[in-house]
Amino acid sequence: MAWRSFSKSRDRGRATIRRMEINRAQSAIFIRPFFRLFINYLHGMKRFLLAYLCPILIVVLIPLCSLAQYGTDSKADERLIRALRLQSNEAIQARDLAGFGKTMRPDIAVTRGSGSHVSGRDSVLASVSVQFADKSFLGYVRTTDSVQVSTSAPLAAEHGHWIGRFQRPDGIQTITGVYLCMWQKDGEGWKIRSELFVSLACSGSAACGK
Repeated sequence: MAWRSFSKSRDRGRATIRRMEINRAQSAIFIRPFFRLFINYLHGMKRFLLAYLCPILIVVLIPLCSLAQYGTDSKADERLIRALRLQSNEAIQARDLAGFGKTMRPDIAVTRGSGSHVSGRDSVLASVSVQFADKSFLGYVRTTDSVQVSTSAPLAAEHGHWIGRFQRPDGIQTITGVYLCMWQKDGEGWKIRSELFVSLACSGSAACGK
């Protein structure tokens, strides 16, 4: 009896194991298609990322990198350019030729309000030195209206208006106009690369008609 009882228990155990194996096999058969679908989905997402998302990220990141390189603190650059313009005005008022030239690049190009053109810092300073020596010259004041700092290059555009005053025998000649200045940033900071002045009005003296 003991042997028969042991034999039946062993058979029941084997039957149980077989049923578990059958259930495991059936589960694998059921799950395998879904697993394959999941793998195919992952491969499809990978192709989508490579084909669409990566180019989009590149298009977005390149401008951001440019902004990080050139426009990280445009407000600070604007304040600095405005301060440099004030320093230049003070140098004119003090007839300080060296101080006036500090804001210029050596290859500066200037178009005067009358339309004449001067190239190079030395040539500009030579021309201004004549006015500084002229007692009738009362000064120029350039007033900044706006500054736009580039996000793609180390450049900035300054827009403003200006006034020049000269003592004439019949009164004070006053010339007014507008200007556009290109600033360029290098290892020495912001320097003037070019300036364009346009005379728009003149009053106070018969010299205005000459």
